[in-house]
Amino acid sequence: TGALPTDYGANKLLAAKRARKVAEDDRQLLKNRLNRLEFEEMKAAAKIEETRKRAEEILTLKARNLKAKADKQEMDRQKEEQTAAIQQRASRQRESRAMKVQAATSSVSRKKREDVMASRKERQEHEIKIQRDRDAKLAAAVQSRAMIKAQEERAKMTTYAHKLKNSGRHDEEFEQKCRQEEELRQQMEAEVQDMEMREADLIERLKMTQESQRSAYEQLEEVLNLNPEEVIRRSHVEDEH
Repeated sequence: TGALPTDYGANKLLAAKRARKVAEDDRQLLKNRLNRLEFEEMKAAAKIEETRKRAEEILTLKARNLKAKADKQEMDRQKEEQTAAIQQRASRQRESRAMKVQAATSSVSRKKREDVMASRKERQEHEIKIQRDRDAKLAAAVQSRAMIKAQEERAKMTTYAHKLKNSGRHDEEFEQKCRQEEELRQQMEAEVQDMEMREADLIERLKMTQESQRSAYEQLEEVLNLNPEEVIRRSHVEDEH
């Protein structure tokens, strides 16, 4: 069997190794993106649960406060039947003050939530930018290392081709190495395709989770703005369930 030309053989195996290395690097970068998406999904899910629990706590607290207030008003009414007109006027004043406090508290709470959400969004955008910069630097470093490695591999394969030039196993061993590199490259590309599908699924799930988070914030804001009658009605519904 005739030996392959040295340059042709080295270039062919080098090309196969580089193709496999590119697929391997793509898989690693995609794996990093998947890990970040899974982490964001877990954080969003935890925040949703925290927000829902907070809404339930606020509703319970408001119902308790309203009940205590109603009990006190009833005791005052029984004790002050002779001065009903004065008591009613005082009650109206207290209710007016309570509504003003509630309105002020609701406004402050809304402003705080808006500030927190704006700050969180800005921080997330900053973290994404930092990660993109890191990915770009990593890709550049990988490319640089790949070029250096390719030069080293070319030299090694040239030497190796010279050593095997007069061996009858040259063609078979060389083709086997090329096939092995091609199989590795195909395996890497298959894994990359699977990861891309998983990434798309995670992105869709993260969108749904973010939508649930927005719904939870809206529920919390709704609870904060409930008037006394709605608080009592909802607390009764919760007790029935």
